[in-house]
Formats: sequence, C-alpha cells, structure tokens
Amino acid sequence: MKKLYAIEWLRGLAALSVCVMHFFNATDYFTASDPIFTSVLSKITILGRLGVPVFFVISGFIIPFSMYNGGYVFPQKLKNFLARRFTRIEPPYILSIVFCLATWYVIRVHVEGGTFTIDWKNILMHLGYLNAIDGKGWILGVYWTLGVEFQYYLVISLLFPLLFIKSFNIRLATILILLAVSFGLSKLTHPGIIFRHIPLFMAGIITFKLKEGLMPIAWFWGIILLVLGLIFVDMGVSYVVSTIFVVTVIYFDFDIKFKPMYFLGTISYSLYLMHWTFGVDISMRLFRYLMPDLPEMGKILVVIACIFVSVFLSYLYYLLIEKPAIRWGKNLKAKA
Repeated sequence: MKKLYAIEWLRGLAALSVCVMHFFNATDYFTASDPIFTSVLSKITILGRLGVPVFFVISGFIIPFSMYNGGYVFPQKLKNFLARRFTRIEPPYILSIVFCLATWYVIRVHVEGGTFTIDWKNILMHLGYLNAIDGKGWILGVYWTLGVEFQYYLVISLLFPLLFIKSFNIRLATILILLAVSFGLSKLTHPGIIFRHIPLFMAGIITFKLKEGLMPIAWFWGIILLVLGLIFVDMGVSYVVSTIFVVTVIYFDFDIKFKPMYFLGTISYSLYLMHWTFGVDISMRLFRYLMPDLPEMGKILVVIACIFVSVFLSYLYYLLIEKPAIRWGKNLKAKA
C-alpha cells in the first residue's frame, strides 16, 4: 500500500502535543506565582489536548484505508482483523500498565515510605477497556482514548460492509444514522463511550472515501459540514479547526520533510503510552527531589529535559516492545 506521509507526522505532532500539555498543565510543578507560565505557556500548551481529536480523525481515515486495500470481507476476515489489532496494540498497552504499577510501588513504598495496594478488579477491567462502561477510573488518564479507539475498531469491523456497499443510498443512510446516534447519545453517555466521538472518526472515514473516489465531492461537502456542525455543538470551535486541519493535511498528503516529526510519528504510540510514567513519575520526580527550589526558568528547562527523556525512553520501548508487536500483527495478516 502507498505510504501516507501526512499520517506519520500528524501522529508525531499529536503525541508530542499531548505530552507537552501533560508536562506543563497536568502537574502542580508550576504555580500562579510563575508569571511566564501563567500568562503565556499555560495558554499555549493547553492546546495540546487537541492531539486527541487528531488521533481520532487519523484512525477514522487509516483503519478503513487499511481494510479496503487489504480486501476486508465480513464476516470472513473479522476474526483476523480483530486479532491483528489486538496483537498490535495490546502488548505495549499491557506492559505499560505493568511499568506504571511497578513505578508507583517503588515511589510509594521505597521513596515515600507509605503503603501500596492494587484494585485487581479495576486492573482486569483495563484488559478489555471496560472501565469506560462501568465508570471506574483508569490508572493513567491517557488510557481512556485507547478504550474509545477499541470501540471504534469494533464498530468499523461490523459496519464496514454497509459503509462500502455498492448501493450509495445504503452507504449514505449508514453514515447519517451513525451521526444521528452520536447526536442523540453523546450527552447521555460517559465521554469514554464512542458516541460523542463518532463525528471525529466520521471525518476521517469520509475523507478516505473522497480520496479513493468512493464518494461524490458534493456529498462529501454536505456531510463534512454536518460533521463539523456536530463537533462544534458538542466540543467547540477548537475541535472544528483541528478537524479541518487534519482532513486537509491527509487529503493532500502534505509531506513536511522534517525528519524529527516523522521519527515522533513512528514512536507515537509508545510515547503516548509511556510519557507520563517515564517523564512525570520518574524523571520530573527525580528533578524535583534533587532541585526542589528552582526558579521559573529552571522549571521550564526541567520540563523540556523531561520531554527529551520521555522521547528517548519511549524510543527504546518502541524498539523492544512495540516494534515486535507490529511484526506479529503483520505475520497474522500474512497467514490470513
């Protein structure tokens, strides 16, 4: 299949954005007495939350792209599709949970001198991404998006025949019903349930259909305007702007020719999974222990250093854990 350059660097941008947002805004490292952070950095870095909708729009595009070009047939290839997705995402995900728990154990028991307990039922719920359904919290906040992604895999694997059937009327009806369900249930369900995010995935799906010549451009414009309207009502203008940006970049497959961003795209899943454990729980905690009374500029430099540490360790995690999982997933596809 053709390599999509835009997808690679967009993944890198999204992962780095979320990472930066967490380091600056999701900890208590900076306070109201830090003027540069309060007046400038917090307002800029908080935009990193938009990395999440970027990931969802990318998945909306790349999953049907892979299925369509791979000759997906329901139900014959359903089992293999889900097995490949599990093999691709589960080993890095499960080991990230192990790393997280081990890190917390060392910190709570051997550093802080406290006690450490594990809610094993909650951990088991993580294995099936069921926390979003029963309302229990995730041990790391980033995991909720993986639960939404997995729900999307289930939905697209079941509805792919209707979304790509020869009958245009059935394809259109399927899209409109999905958007109607999203609008009706988004406010009635937990944000970790897929309904609220269907318009983001749909933006990627119809972009793929347009790019492959499977949707008339007039209908694309009508549906994308509907999708953007739903996103605006439920999520706000910043999500609309980020969706338009991603759809445009993917459709024209912009190649920015900036190797560091493509590198980040390659390790984006590992960076997304591990940046909190590697960067906040380990690196930043160490810096705070060694240098507890830094001025604001010193704190900023520490955060930048911790981001680089997270990128480096996530690269090792990619080589040792994620890359073999990718290879196993490809082997399953080849056998199928």
